[in-house]
Amino acid sequence: MNVIIEPERKTPVLTVVDVVVVGGGSAGLVAALAARRAGADVLLIERHGYLGGLLTGGFVTKPQAPVVGGIPEELFERAIRLGGARGNTRYRLRNGTYTYFMSPIDPETMKRVAFECVDEAGVKLLLHSLVVDSVTEGDDVKGVLVENKSGRQAIMADVVVDASGDADVAASAGAPYEVGRRKDGVAQPMSMMFRMGRVDVNVLVQYAKNHLDDFTFTYYPNVEGQIPEKSQSLNIVLEGFMSLQQKASDELGYESPRVGLNIKAGIGIGDVFVNATRITEGVATNIQDLTDAEVQVRTQVQECVTFLRTYVPGFKDSYLLDTPTEIGVRESRRIIGEYTLTLKDILHRRKFDDVVAKGYGVIDIHEPGGRRLRFDAIEEYQIPYRCLLPKKINRLLVAGRCVSCDHEVLGTIRTIPTCMYTGQAAGVAAALSVKYNTTPRNLNVKALQKSLIKQKVVLFESVLKRMKTHT
Repeated sequence: MNVIIEPERKTPVLTVVDVVVVGGGSAGLVAALAARRAGADVLLIERHGYLGGLLTGGFVTKPQAPVVGGIPEELFERAIRLGGARGNTRYRLRNGTYTYFMSPIDPETMKRVAFECVDEAGVKLLLHSLVVDSVTEGDDVKGVLVENKSGRQAIMADVVVDASGDADVAASAGAPYEVGRRKDGVAQPMSMMFRMGRVDVNVLVQYAKNHLDDFTFTYYPNVEGQIPEKSQSLNIVLEGFMSLQQKASDELGYESPRVGLNIKAGIGIGDVFVNATRITEGVATNIQDLTDAEVQVRTQVQECVTFLRTYVPGFKDSYLLDTPTEIGVRESRRIIGEYTLTLKDILHRRKFDDVVAKGYGVIDIHEPGGRRLRFDAIEEYQIPYRCLLPKKINRLLVAGRCVSCDHEVLGTIRTIPTCMYTGQAAGVAAALSVKYNTTPRNLNVKALQKSLIKQKVVLFESVLKRMKTHT
């Protein structure tokens, strides 16, 4: 490889804070708010011009888990008051064996809520800034380096929270990590949600009711009942349409990137979010792979729009309303932490003395390198603090989908509510580490749990008992 030698340069220190949070997605947003409420001086760094990550900019508008307790519930309740969310919406599998929850939101409303909450809390904010490296002394992370329109800058902090999704800070600091399945390193595929406008949801629902065998999942409150006058567009979730995919393949040669597609109606009447794309090659941390994926996935979007308008009832007069700013990444780096959460742990609902967050809902795994989907219902499970602590590296916490867990467990930990819960745990832990002049690894976990409970996080009681439902 050809290289150039850059001259030594002096990088200005932009600011010094107690806690810096890298990534303003769902995990980082909550981490920053939690750290600030716990008394820390906090700076939140985000590479885009908005907050919320996939929840807002990625169109993941029906998070696949209940939103219960702590700052996550506050954010959603605030969006509800603004008319841009529906709260925990109850669904049931067709065989009646499992109650399933999602929390529909309008992405623009949640962007507003995020900015308002950050401003009111007094969290410092740096947008349009890409973290390109960590600042380290031995095994201690002392800050991060960013690049933006103002050039290259250093931001120093006592504790760093890596909520980048890709464990960028942890990797640059030398923390061990893994990617994808342990046997071959292949990760879940990247994909892109997109939004269609002017969909006749009543017609779509009627088709689903009359063709239940064409669906893997159908979620709307009363499958056999009459369609309400204003349609069920606020609740409907459909996974399937396989016979229509086959018909399009036979007649037009359309080959869907995945078996079945997923349709989730938005908050507004006639707005529908579609999950039908899939990039099975490449990894999100390789820039050429990421570039190629962006180009390919937008071609897939256009092909799917043609399929929907031609073959799916209710889409005849619809149009492509918008696409996200970037492709959605399900899996990249996961740190190897002081503990790695396993599938056995969550299936057996193992209890941990250092529990700092709970997950609930589903294991949602899109087949690495393939076209199929695995979707398993699970009950609530505990996430220990040690999963947020990377091995070897000090003064660093991680939150979101890059925490320490098995590939299969990532299928549930990567859901947005669970990312938020680990974000709140990391944020409070970072603030308390500063307060007590210690490192996150040496922090008293009992004190952390007490502070989390003070912030109304659900740790030692049932998620279902604390849940607010709106339907």
